[in-house]
Amino acid sequence: MNNQALLDHPELTLEYLAGVRARAEGHSKLACPHQKADLYAWCLWHAGWSDTDMWMNAEELAA
Repeated sequence: MNNQALLDHPELTLEYLAGVRARAEGHSKLACPHQKADLYAWCLWHAGWSDTDMWMNAEELAA
């Protein structure tokens, strides 16, 4: 199994998409369901949350 394959498209993982959904619904970063012991899932969730936060803030600044 190639563990690197999932890193080619992290935005397609369930964890990343859950982070996107959490931010879009107004949840804080504290809502992350993953523990740091599962660092891969934790990082993907936070990446989705943070990317969505940046996108939402950019829209507010452009308006």
